[in-house]
Amino acid sequence: MKIAVLIKQVPGSESALPINDSQNWIDESSVTFVMNPPDNYALEEALILKEKIGEGEVVIVSMGPNRVQKVIREGLAKGADRGIHLLQEGKIENDPFQFPKKFQQL
Repeated sequence: MKIAVLIKQVPGSESALPINDSQNWIDESSVTFVMNPPDNYALEEALILKEKIGEGEVVIVSMGPNRVQKVIREGLAKGADRGIHLLQEGKIENDPFQFPKKFQQL
């Protein structure tokens, strides 16, 4: 059985979210990004299910800029078998259907 776990990288709860000079997005230069906590729980449950069944593959899928590779590596360190990075092109608000289009191509 293959289990896909969709993970997202989000600003850490300790991070301030300063607005950039254009006033249209946050200034990410001082933000610490982490794996979304509910996604972390989903990954843990997928790993438990795989262990319970005794076989299978847990695949992490995440979309975002290059910094997303950090949470993919974190998931692999926790026991996921593979990680897939869908590189985000531009800001997601410009094309909200970007993720489903890329995910469909897998």
